[in-house]
Amino acid sequence: MKKIISFLIVNTALFCSPQEPNIIQANVSLESLSPEFLKIHVNDEAYIEWRDFSIELGEKTEFIQPHQEAVVINRVLETFPSRILGELRSNGKIVLVNPDGIFIGKEAIIDTGSLIASTLDLNTHVKDFSAVQ
Repeated sequence: MKKIISFLIVNTALFCSPQEPNIIQANVSLESLSPEFLKIHVNDEAYIEWRDFSIELGEKTEFIQPHQEAVVINRVLETFPSRILGELRSNGKIVLVNPDGIFIGKEAIIDTGSLIASTLDLNTHVKDFSAVQ
């Protein structure tokens, strides 16, 4: 039993920041600069589904968008809350949708053009970004 627990702890430590993206709409590239730093380059309007969108203490996720009016919608698919404990940065607008909850810790650093965090789920076929413009 100790080996299984140790493996799970080590395995969890290998995965940081948002995990397992599925690009639904956009031109997106992910750049892992270190195990703790994920940089995501997106175009004007992006829609990404994630298995998990959490940023642990000491981790940084940064969205690079073409301008401050650009929008990226991040929708979480798994059934556990998002935890924003580290740094979330963007030069544009960020939308985080997780029907199972979003926790923002007191040590979190959020530096974005705007942030909408919602537990109200979206239609899975988002095509109109005007609601967040």
